[in-house]
Amino acid sequence: MQENKPFYTTLSFELDLQEFKALYKQAGFKNKNELAKFLDLSHTTINMWGSVTPFPRYIKPLLVCMIQAQENLNLFKQ
Repeated sequence: MQENKPFYTTLSFELDLQEFKALYKQAGFKNKNELAKFLDLSHTTINMWGSVTPFPRYIKPLLVCMIQAQENLNLFKQ
């Protein structure tokens, strides 16, 4: 019998620019500026992620949680 593990135990922290863009859009942000405002960071900081500076380890799990929360809310609306 396979044990159901919480998603965060199998979630990789690795992230590239393409996946980052897909995740923040799927989480409901139209652009990096909206994400920057939500995180209370400068647009420049977020724009440097993945090129000049590495992505912070928290960003992928945060976006995945936001996506899952939206999906759960949509289930309740149906």
